[in-house]
Amino acid sequence: MIKSSLSRLYSHNIFAQSLVVVTLAAIGVLSGVTPGIYKDSHTLVFSSSVYAQTAPTDAEITGYTKAVLAMEPLRQNAYNEIKKIMSGAVPDIECYRAESISRLNPAEARQIAENYCRQASAIVVNYLSPARFNQITQMADNDPNLRQKIKDRMRQLQ
Repeated sequence: MIKSSLSRLYSHNIFAQSLVVVTLAAIGVLSGVTPGIYKDSHTLVFSSSVYAQTAPTDAEITGYTKAVLAMEPLRQNAYNEIKKIMSGAVPDIECYRAESISRLNPAEARQIAENYCRQASAIVVNYLSPARFNQITQMADNDPNLRQKIKDRMRQLQ
């Protein structure tokens, strides 16, 4: 009698846990939120997936262009300072990729890159969200028409 009660309780527990897992997975898939576990982190990270990127509006192209134009003098200055410090070529530095900054040596070069990234981020938020800015950058990399629209807008604003 006790044995059958325990076995029913155990199977009910497994069923309830399975139902919770399936429900959470379905909600995640339907809402576009996906969990990620990273080897250097002991936490579960949830992030949103972008399935389709909409083409930027004229206002977004203008904001993007203004942000790029405002960042350019800072970028050139940071690049020249890092070039003076480092022997050899300056590697590509992408603010959204921490490893592109962490691999800079000496530490002074990393500090310059980090300062530039903070300043660039502060500029971007005046015009677009950082996520939208990055989306437009990625779209422009793959779309020659968008790239041309951005160049034309730069000429108009300069």
